[in-house]
Amino acid sequence: MAEPSGALADARVRVIAAARVLVCAAAVLVCACGGLERPSASTGTPTATAATALRGLAFLEGTWRAQIGDATTEEVWTAVSGGTVVGVGRVVSGDRTLFFEWMFIASSGDDVVLWAFPRGGEPVPFRLVEQHEGDVVFANPAHDFPKRMRYRSEEGGAVLFARVEGDDPADAEEFRWRRVVPH
Repeated sequence: MAEPSGALADARVRVIAAARVLVCAAAVLVCACGGLERPSASTGTPTATAATALRGLAFLEGTWRAQIGDATTEEVWTAVSGGTVVGVGRVVSGDRTLFFEWMFIASSGDDVVLWAFPRGGEPVPFRLVEQHEGDVVFANPAHDFPKRMRYRSEEGGAVLFARVEGDDPADAEEFRWRRVVPH
């Protein structure tokens, strides 16, 4: 396969640089929260049950992007390592960031918890409540919205599907991100 050149090569370099910035920003946030009663980089060794569940999240790894109208939505997830997974997401329209979120997945005893920091604010925990190969559901019934988040691998790993939902199914939001392959 020939190496891309011109505008395509420039676009790929920008995608890789943006992904690295997002992952670094999430890592800084995780480190900053280490001393609080929140997730930290020193989560300890996961139990065998949690370690198995964490390994099952490997399908999240990568950079994912979708165009929705005039907005671009993307998520970037690190590899499962050290008993954690770190993610960042954002929605951009033109030169404005409309939404961003940092995410941190780690074990808590036998449980696996996704901590979401919407707009960099207070963390919201979502426990892993359902898991099958390439398909996970995190839930927090006490949270306003969302109460459930599903991630599912589709099209042989080329697409990451996500659905967030609350009490009313009509309020659910769905995303289908395509994997961005860096070169």
